[in-house]
Amino acid sequence: MRRIVSFFVALLAIAMTALGAEPKGEMLQFTFDQSRIYPGTTRSVSVYVPSQYRGDAPACSIVRMDGNGHNLPAIMEELIDEGSMPVTIAIFITSGQIRDEKGEVLRYNRSNEFDRMTSKWAEFIENEILPEVEKLKTSDGRAIRLSRKAADRMINGDSSGGIAALNAAWQRPDLYSRVYSIVGTFVPMRGGDTFPTLIRKSEPKPLRIFLQDNDKDSWNQVFGSWYEYNLITASALQYAGYDARFQWDEGGHSGTNGGRIMKDVLRYLWAGWPAEVDVRFGSNDLVNSLVIPGEGWVECSEMGAEPATEATYPGGAYVARAKAHTNCIRTALLGKDGSESHEADFYWLHEEGGVDEAVRHLAFDTEGWLYASSALGIQVCDHNGRVRAILSVPNGRLESFAFSGDHLFVTVDGRVYARRIAHQAATSASPRPKSQGQG
Repeated sequence: MRRIVSFFVALLAIAMTALGAEPKGEMLQFTFDQSRIYPGTTRSVSVYVPSQYRGDAPACSIVRMDGNGHNLPAIMEELIDEGSMPVTIAIFITSGQIRDEKGEVLRYNRSNEFDRMTSKWAEFIENEILPEVEKLKTSDGRAIRLSRKAADRMINGDSSGGIAALNAAWQRPDLYSRVYSIVGTFVPMRGGDTFPTLIRKSEPKPLRIFLQDNDKDSWNQVFGSWYEYNLITASALQYAGYDARFQWDEGGHSGTNGGRIMKDVLRYLWAGWPAEVDVRFGSNDLVNSLVIPGEGWVECSEMGAEPATEATYPGGAYVARAKAHTNCIRTALLGKDGSESHEADFYWLHEEGGVDEAVRHLAFDTEGWLYASSALGIQVCDHNGRVRAILSVPNGRLESFAFSGDHLFVTVDGRVYARRIAHQAATSASPRPKSQGQG
């Protein structure tokens, strides 16, 4: 693998902080051009190792998109010294570019990487960038060692990097617990406008979040107002119960105000470390009625029921069937003689990044809620076909889902997991539940 690594022994030359302090650590740099996830791309990666890092234990980390910014190395050094954050290594990653043989850019990959509502960017960092970072050594021979605990890791970015930061942590809360989004692009660019809806409907995740934006922020009005979408995202986070704070300043699409408060934001995000960030439940009544606090997925030996691509509504009123290559589920009314009539698309599911290739396995509970497996998790629909809750599943490719008694079962990457919930699976003997009305 071709890797260009440059070591800077001299003190990092960056802007002075308000106190006049300079960072005392070391910046390491390399170029990464062997991505399997984003083939053909080339990007630069910088790694700031603070002076307090000894190399005798894994360090906490901050991943920041678009490279170094906001005088972060100097701020980190100061906060580590005052005990407001742990010893932390910063990884600055630029977005990818594809160039021709003359070095001219054929394609900028920034929006494709940062704005997409999938777990791809988080997995790129984890599986391709961080292993390269840990091959580095400082000029005096200290190996770079990074903690793999989510509570030890933060992610940050501006604009498209801001939505990339929140989305990476939201998709993979096992990798990041702390998020700072500055002028985040939660607009209709590559599905970012759906983020608030997914936050409201999804089972809460163990994240601490800070959003900052400016009141006249609209980088390109064809996509709408960045500020309005940040307000909507903030409202969704509050509704869902997240440990989140927000700051709205005067100005346009600029990260200057977000950088100005970086010190205070870091103090908030790292408060209480090394304790893990708590899951806080909000106002989604269906999520709250389903989830049993403290009970998550546990690996087990076998599925407790047979996965099925169709399910019968309690009492036998109709059958629901998964429809291939679509986010719709069809239903057909059932006659007393078993005949079917009035078949039509009825249930509508959310998709991950506009594409969802997960196999749809279906089940009803005794109250008539429909459970459908998807790349986003187990989506739970009301009687009128609308998703009201999304339950998280273990990370990986979801292969099958089934529901028996009060347990959900899934197979992910060949492993079987079970989880108890506060609802009961419907059986052929379950009576027809009371209608929820047209809503």
